[in-house]
Amino acid sequence: MKFCFIINPKSGKERFNPRIRRLKALLERDSLAYEFQITTKPGHATALAEKATASGLFDRIVAIGGDGTINEVVNGMIRACMQDKDRPGNYPALGIIPAGLGNDTARGLGIPRGLKDA
Repeated sequence: MKFCFIINPKSGKERFNPRIRRLKALLERDSLAYEFQITTKPGHATALAEKATASGLFDRIVAIGGDGTINEVVNGMIRACMQDKDRPGNYPALGIIPAGLGNDTARGLGIPRGLKDA
């Protein structure tokens, strides 16, 4: 199983580097394959998610950020799915690790706020 993490480093109050170090430690402890993609501007998460979904390389695409990041990742995944109708049902699953200030989407979906639990 391979994960693509799309990370908004500007989300929330928590500092970016410690969060990424904790995530890397969890992934490596469980010997999981992963790739980190860092957003740099509005709309970038959409483009990254679209490309990751279309590549067929990932089993899971995980949004790390707030509601805006989650929205962009979902839109990018959907855009890729709509363009590639030749492989229905064979797309990566969405994961969410809440890292924003409000986290209304994650809270509404019942996703825990803690990195390990999410």
